[in-house]
Amino acid sequence: MDPAELREIIVRQGALICSFQDQVEALATKRKRRRPPPPRASPAPHGESPRLAMPEKYDGSADRCRGFLRQCENFFAHQPEVYHDEGTKCAFLLSLLMGRALDWAPVVWDADPQIQTSFTYFAGMIWEVLRVSRWGQGHLSPVNGATSGI
Repeated sequence: MDPAELREIIVRQGALICSFQDQVEALATKRKRRRPPPPRASPAPHGESPRLAMPEKYDGSADRCRGFLRQCENFFAHQPEVYHDEGTKCAFLLSLLMGRALDWAPVVWDADPQIQTSFTYFAGMIWEVLRVSRWGQGHLSPVNGATSGI
């Protein structure tokens, strides 16, 4: 191929590239005009509850009991639209138990229906069983029913 032909091919390709570049820019401009502006972040309504971290699972540890129960109470208090009835609170509390606490809970859950309908009662049972077992007055066995220790 002679240099003149090569030069002509390069010039045509350059013109073609410029044409493509113009088309791409025109499409980008058109797209910007059609695209709606991004939605503005609306301020949170005054009545909206803050997002709290979910309480960690509870294993029956004496050192963590009071803090765990307080976290659950705060969690419920700041989400009344979700935790509006006692049964929901009790089920949530049960779902956070693990280890020794979870071994103990089904026994009393089935034996005492009030545990399923009153968070205060359920939390009180956990606290009382823990208090009794902590000072050596209770027995750490889920077989003994509601008086078992955590």
